[in-house]
Amino acid sequence: MTHNRIPICFIAMAFSHEDTDAFYANQILPVLRQNKIKPIIINRRQSNDDLNIQIFEQLEKADFCIADLTYTRPSVYFEAGFAQRTIPVIYTVRKDHLNKGQPDDRRVHFDLQMKPLITWDGPTDKSFSTQLEARIKSTFLREWSKKQKTNQNYEIEEKNFRALPADARLMHIRRDAILAFKRLGFGEWSVHKRYPWNYWNSVFPKPLIREGLYNYVYGYKSIKNKHYFVSIQSFSSPTKKELLEIDKYFSRTFPIKAAVDMKKTDVKGIHLTILVLSLVNISSSRIENAMPHLIPLDSSKHDYKNYGSGDSDVHIEYYFLSGIRSKLHLKELLNSQIVSNYSN
Repeated sequence: MTHNRIPICFIAMAFSHEDTDAFYANQILPVLRQNKIKPIIINRRQSNDDLNIQIFEQLEKADFCIADLTYTRPSVYFEAGFAQRTIPVIYTVRKDHLNKGQPDDRRVHFDLQMKPLITWDGPTDKSFSTQLEARIKSTFLREWSKKQKTNQNYEIEEKNFRALPADARLMHIRRDAILAFKRLGFGEWSVHKRYPWNYWNSVFPKPLIREGLYNYVYGYKSIKNKHYFVSIQSFSSPTKKELLEIDKYFSRTFPIKAAVDMKKTDVKGIHLTILVLSLVNISSSRIENAMPHLIPLDSSKHDYKNYGSGDSDVHIEYYFLSGIRSKLHLKELLNSQIVSNYSN
């Protein structure tokens, strides 16, 4: 398992001074060891790599950083600034560096004076280690523990999900997608009867539809003369033929039928979300080869849109959620890409 590791702390400070070396050994290191945190100090590592490369590599691996500003070493300021982009940084300094009139190499630069600095008097300052441990726990360790527990839950969930037969996994993700849209007010769940493989099935019990037993289902809700539909279908990996069948109905037949229905009623618009779920990753090229007319909504995701022809005001969006590893993973994908659009 990749998540069962101890946290890593990058140490940025001016070593090779008697007081800072003793301060690290007597104050910082015992706190890290007591909390099972691995320290990384670049100038104590045996490596032939360029020093800057080592710094960047180790900062990318680190989970948080302790930056001691004593002796105002430029490299410490640089490392702390680089680290602060992505990880928490705890700033410390020898107390006299905050006194007025200090020389440049014995004072904290103005841009960091506003930071919540933990100060120390000397290598044996007992109050410092207490403050440092409290700061580590409040700014990093508590969230780290939560994240580790979440990651472990994800691994267990993914392992259990992978152990299920493919048909059971497809049923689970259909059901969870249906439940997500039910919570958004979608009801009247039915099975599409436009598809050849469903045409001869005349009865689809509602409870079994909601349990995800059937593929090609859709739900509906209405808000202020506007109709919202969601279509849900799941595959181990949709073939080009299956994508073409979906596209044939939703991009051609559905808009025409919707436009005709709108002229007969007081409906002012129709919004259709087509949700394609896949256990295996679907490449963008496969989607775009089958549906070349789709317009990407977001280049970083499989989100596309298509509009009905004429003045029908039929809005169609496709979402391809692929590489689904677990029910938790599907929930994340739904929340980040679709559900928030309906919650606003």
